[in-house]
Amino acid sequence: QKDYSMPRVNYLINKFKKKSKKKIQTYLDNKPIPYILTPKGRRIILDRHHLSQGIRHSYQIDSEKLANIKVTFYQVDCFINQSVEKFENYLIENKLVYLKSFGESIEIEDLPEKLNQMGQDFYRGLSWILKKGHLYYDLNINYSEFAWANTLRNHFIVNSEVYDLKLINELYN
Repeated sequence: QKDYSMPRVNYLINKFKKKSKKKIQTYLDNKPIPYILTPKGRRIILDRHHLSQGIRHSYQIDSEKLANIKVTFYQVDCFINQSVEKFENYLIENKLVYLKSFGESIEIEDLPEKLNQMGQDFYRGLSWILKKGHLYYDLNINYSEFAWANTLRNHFIVNSEVYDLKLINELYN
């Protein structure tokens, strides 16, 4: 995916602030991050983008608390020395990529290579808030929050001026 929800990331940051180092480690041990190896041998995470962002932002806030914390990864598949076309088809056929950004179609090449290259989508944030508030339920369907975000995108104007992150954070702390 190319975009993430900052309210969800802030929720995780606040969760980490309240936990001891040992409890953070236990939490992360139970949330391994799946990855796939590309034809060039690069790791691409397939899920837990928000958790990864939460860890990254938390480390920037309190590097001492998160020093020596270990994140567990597991390999889903390997495409080293295979064709890029086979790799991309696998990702698409298995619904392992979401090829939209801010509601617009993108190509696989447009996906970020690093976490800090991901964009913040206010509508994804709003979608997560509605889910967290039990205004809709996760049906365990791939990218359902994106679908809700795109529906909201067509009906509401949400931007940094009307997106009060401080108020949102107070709701979920």
